[in-house]
Amino acid sequence: MATPTYPGTGISDIQRATFDRDGYLIVRDVFSKDEIRALLEASDRAEQRWLADPDRIGSDHPFLRRVEPLIEYDDAFVELLDHPGYFPIVRELLGDGIAIIDTAYFVTPSGHGWGATSEWHIDEALTGPIGADVPLMAKVSVPLVDLADVDDGPTAVIPGSHLRSYEENPPTPPDPRDMKGKVPVLLSAGDVYIFHGRVHHAAMPNTGGRTRRVLHYNFGHIWMKPWPGHEPSERLRVSAGGAIRKQLLHVSDNPYQDRLTNVTY
Repeated sequence: MATPTYPGTGISDIQRATFDRDGYLIVRDVFSKDEIRALLEASDRAEQRWLADPDRIGSDHPFLRRVEPLIEYDDAFVELLDHPGYFPIVRELLGDGIAIIDTAYFVTPSGHGWGATSEWHIDEALTGPIGADVPLMAKVSVPLVDLADVDDGPTAVIPGSHLRSYEENPPTPPDPRDMKGKVPVLLSAGDVYIFHGRVHHAAMPNTGGRTRRVLHYNFGHIWMKPWPGHEPSERLRVSAGGAIRKQLLHVSDNPYQDRLTNVTY
């Protein structure tokens, strides 16, 4: 990794330029093999707790299981909210008024076709056809298995599409893999993928030999409401410690003014 341009934030000039140009960024080797193994175990626990919860949100289809909100089902995932391997970068991209909007665990079995997440889409259209100068949302995706080939079901993106009007984005072709100009984001377990809320993207159908398992952390701004059902529980709010964790979990009496200006790494 190049030397950070912005002291204390962890982002380099190359990373900043890449994200601004392409709308996404890959950070390699954020997690060790042992850490990934522990996260897989925590993911299994969270999935079973979610399945046993009669009030659960998310969805459960043959082509995709969405465990939401992930941070409510195992505290191991609360610890990832401000992970030093990627949070300083996301903070630089969004600014000091950062907060969490939603969290999820996506489980995509092999060979079950595709559904909504394989439709080409953007995650954020809050400002209309043209996006704001500062991203309103940036998502961190953490694959728990290798996504080494397009058959493994990686996310594919249209680089630079966050810079244009969403009205210019073409519709999903009959087979989402046939989208012109797509770039599959190929990753190893332990890498992290950060993408702009307005980049045109889709999850490729998983036709490989193993289940695709990916964690998602969607960051926005402190003045934005979490997605419905993702409001942090009282348990998480009470247990939140430190300025960063409190702000991320919307623990504030003055959400329009909270900033992490004096918090460095």
